[in-house]
Amino acid sequence: MNRSDPVRTSLNSNQIDRLNIGLILISLLLAYMIPFQLFIFAYAIIGPLHYLTEINWLHRKAYFIGNRRWIVLPVSLAIVFGIPQLLSLNAFQSVPWISKGWIDVGFTWINGCIWLALIAAFGWVFLPKASWRITLLIAGVVSVFWLRNLQTYNIWIGLLVPTLIHVYLFTLLFMAYGSLKNKSKAGWISCTLLFCVPFLIWLLPVTIDNQILDSLKQIFQQNNFHVLNATMGRVLGYADGTTFYFFEKPYYKMQVFIAFAYLYHYLNWFSKTSVIGWHLSLDQQKVIYLATIWILMVGLVIYNYQLAVTLLLTLSVLHVFLEFPLNFISIRGLIQELI
Repeated sequence: MNRSDPVRTSLNSNQIDRLNIGLILISLLLAYMIPFQLFIFAYAIIGPLHYLTEINWLHRKAYFIGNRRWIVLPVSLAIVFGIPQLLSLNAFQSVPWISKGWIDVGFTWINGCIWLALIAAFGWVFLPKASWRITLLIAGVVSVFWLRNLQTYNIWIGLLVPTLIHVYLFTLLFMAYGSLKNKSKAGWISCTLLFCVPFLIWLLPVTIDNQILDSLKQIFQQNNFHVLNATMGRVLGYADGTTFYFFEKPYYKMQVFIAFAYLYHYLNWFSKTSVIGWHLSLDQQKVIYLATIWILMVGLVIYNYQLAVTLLLTLSVLHVFLEFPLNFISIRGLIQELI
């Protein structure tokens, strides 16, 4: 046996594609049964482990742009993004030097962090000269001043890019790119199934459990999870984006899709260990280090869910920012493969 043959030592890509068909179905079934509970659990428990391991893998790969210094900009932007979220917690309301007015002003600018990270990643991937990238980034900073009040910009860049576009659309594009490269029939079946999931959710009948615990509703409202549902209602045209009802079918089905998208996004990452080899960047010391951080975050989730989610939001946004170059590279590769 060839010792370097990955097919004989681990799951090959075709097996992974078949596994992902099963993961899509399992994720859909769980989301259909317990959409609110599943999202609260997956985001706070499985999510941090995904973020930590992917950030470590991306850093080992030099973010697929051959330069680890790229991390400086995303880290800076993620911290700026997270500061207003943290200061808005009740624990900081009694601090005299923290002004609610300043926090509100901060919230009007944080979507610019996502926009600048997106523009910077585009420049690193597609512009060969550093001077061109700097010029593009400066133009991006200037554009934030007039984009920040545009509702379309705030919805798509500020809310949808780091959430559903990242966990669903980018995952689908990445899978399609891999299926094209590997010429995998099972891969295309999994891509087709993933593409059809939102339509299946919309068509399937649902029996809504009106006995959702008050504590569950409180978690959703305290952490503004319902904002995504309400905004998607506006995007899809069945609401004005200012209301959310736990027991109305359109909102309930939207939560089924959100829970599915997040859970499958996480499971898809862990299923591809042998394909992309992200585990190879983990030595014993890093395993202990990342596991310790994850256990501490899970402990914080149990102790204070709102504080944990606020800190987790910064980590989540950071991993989204760091992945932007890979997203652009995957899109470019997918177009090239199609051509």
